[in-house]
Amino acid sequence: MTTRDLVVVGLGAVGAAALADAAGRGVDVLGVEPHGIGHEKGASGGRSRIFRMAYKEGSEYLPLLRESRARWDALQAATEEPFWLRTGVITIGGRDHPGVVRLMECVAEGALPHSVLAAAEAAQRWPRHRFAPDDVVVADPQGGLLLPAAAIRAQVRAAQRLGAEVVTGRVAAVDRAVGGFRLRLDDGSAVAARRVVVACGAWAGDLVPAVAPLTELRRVVLHWYPTAVADDFGPERFPVGIRHRRGQPDFSFFPQLDPGGIKVNWYLPKTPVGHAASPVNPVPAAYSRRVSPFVREVFDGVDPHASGAVAYVESYTPDLRPYVGPAGGGDGFCVVTGLSGQGFKMSPALGRMAVDMALGVTS
Repeated sequence: MTTRDLVVVGLGAVGAAALADAAGRGVDVLGVEPHGIGHEKGASGGRSRIFRMAYKEGSEYLPLLRESRARWDALQAATEEPFWLRTGVITIGGRDHPGVVRLMECVAEGALPHSVLAAAEAAQRWPRHRFAPDDVVVADPQGGLLLPAAAIRAQVRAAQRLGAEVVTGRVAAVDRAVGGFRLRLDDGSAVAARRVVVACGAWAGDLVPAVAPLTELRRVVLHWYPTAVADDFGPERFPVGIRHRRGQPDFSFFPQLDPGGIKVNWYLPKTPVGHAASPVNPVPAAYSRRVSPFVREVFDGVDPHASGAVAYVESYTPDLRPYVGPAGGGDGFCVVTGLSGQGFKMSPALGRMAVDMALGVTS
């Protein structure tokens, strides 16, 4: 059995980034993915993702965000298929809303380029949003929209051009062996590796029991709503963003990319689920009826009857910070999980960190 320098288990957002990073270093790397490249079965599903540089979760993330943005820029420059739309991000809310306050603290601490618009000016610029008189809009010109399936394909193709190999299969177990690890696949075959990165998201606890208590699996529900004039809701006129409202659910909104309309992610308590393969679809109609009436309050020209609702399973840590660590696996081993809804935008940096850890490089 040929022993690979590194095997990456799972080629979602972080796994694909780790594969590309390792291949770029000249590492003999193999990626194993059971569902196909750019699939919709995991946390990278949902057709679109937000990239924010002005990050209310804290300025301590800025080094990861800066690194990731540079890597997304470089990858897009080398990729014909568009996946990184640098249209900026807007955050809407009252100036004293905690989410807006935290955002402005991050902007100040990072000396980030930004602009703040009052409601009247914002209404002229983004007329399909309905603004309250005391709303402000914080515009982050370094943000934008990521298309996850295309981004993952670009990462994997870049890795393959640099010599990485990709196989389709599900890893059933990762065992310590002489000189490294032995990975058993569910078809009965095996792969030997000196080092391993496990980046299979909500499935990580199946392979690495030590991380299971560190994360909770939750159902995330996304909705799409039809628009009256599709051109008014494209990425250039209706950029991706977040809205904060007192007494009502916060949410993120995404431009129209297909006939289904705009996407809305309502920030409601997420139902825990028992396993990554737990049935979470179809989304109950009662759930959609509960949140969809808010559409009339915040958008103009959007039908409040959802054209689609799809649920996904994501993993969350108690403090909502991604887990990148050995999880008891020792030298040469790294697990990335519990990305807590933050992973895709930072996946190039998180993938690089995981490879660093597996290779024993100071990160």
